[in-house]
Amino acid sequence: KQSDMSVQVAVRTLLLVGCLGASFAFQAPSTLTPNSISHLRSARCGVTTPNLALHSARNRHVPLGITMATAEPQALEYEVDDRGRERLKYREEGWNTWVWKGTEETTCAPYEINYVQGGEAGVPIVLVHGFGAHAYHWRYQFPELAKKHKVYSLCLLGYGWSPKAVVPYSMDIWGQQVADFIAEVVQEPAVVCGSSIGG
Repeated sequence: KQSDMSVQVAVRTLLLVGCLGASFAFQAPSTLTPNSISHLRSARCGVTTPNLALHSARNRHVPLGITMATAEPQALEYEVDDRGRERLKYREEGWNTWVWKGTEETTCAPYEINYVQGGEAGVPIVLVHGFGAHAYHWRYQFPELAKKHKVYSLCLLGYGWSPKAVVPYSMDIWGQQVADFIAEVVQEPAVVCGSSIGG
């Protein structure tokens, strides 16, 4: 019971720090698995996170108060479809996770955002999907672009493998998400390519 209370207090503190837009880390009494964070947020914030087995399977721990991405990006696998076209192989559990602090409008942050990363050199390209799509929308572009570029594709908040938070979705929120993704994950100037609302 005592450790459950510590976890709840730590999560409430983390959410408050995220809401205030603080950019500092703080010392917390414990760490939580992403699954624990999602479970606690779901009860209070109307958030649903698909494929929770992903988090327990990876057995990762997210230090409280720190925005981070998975240390080693998942190696990409490609396959050939029935028409002979190469594409990114589908992964039911998603690919990589970046913990996004959110914006002032997203009061239940942080959010575990799914993204795909490929390629090892060249100018980074960030692919942003459109309405109703997700990171896997770019499956046919990944093999070719990754030959000469570092390529990233993320699931916008509310889409794909990312949480379905109850927030006032807007272009401002998604735009800030993409800007933060470039700053925190890509960490260098990038070309942004979007489709529909992603453009």
